[in-house]
Amino acid sequence: MNRARYFTEVFLKMPPAERIFGGGEHAAGGVLECVAVGSASGFCCTGTVIGPNVVLTAGHCHAGRCAARVFVGNDSNVPSSGKVVAVKTTVRHPGYNPATLADDLTVLILAERLDVTPAPIAATAFVRLVG
Repeated sequence: MNRARYFTEVFLKMPPAERIFGGGEHAAGGVLECVAVGSASGFCCTGTVIGPNVVLTAGHCHAGRCAARVFVGNDSNVPSSGKVVAVKTTVRHPGYNPATLADDLTVLILAERLDVTPAPIAATAFVRLVG
């Protein structure tokens, strides 16, 4: 079965908590260090707060012009339900390669500090997905 068919016929029919192995739902406000990253017209990427006014996101978000603002809160579809902060500076990894997505990292320096505890640096290999 190809990926597109699997996605529509199997994955979307699974209960949300089973879509990620070992996954589960978080209470509202449970992962505030995960932010929505966007352009002036909408949110198109995610990022992680790693400092009081610093967010780590993907290099392809910068390349796609999706790095003008961030949303902190529970629902980026309702920006008034959280806080929107402008991005002051973007710094894409100098080795970023759009063909291979090597070094697919961008650091966003925000125009103001966030009232969010930054994500800790993992001591071991660790992946946490939020979406």
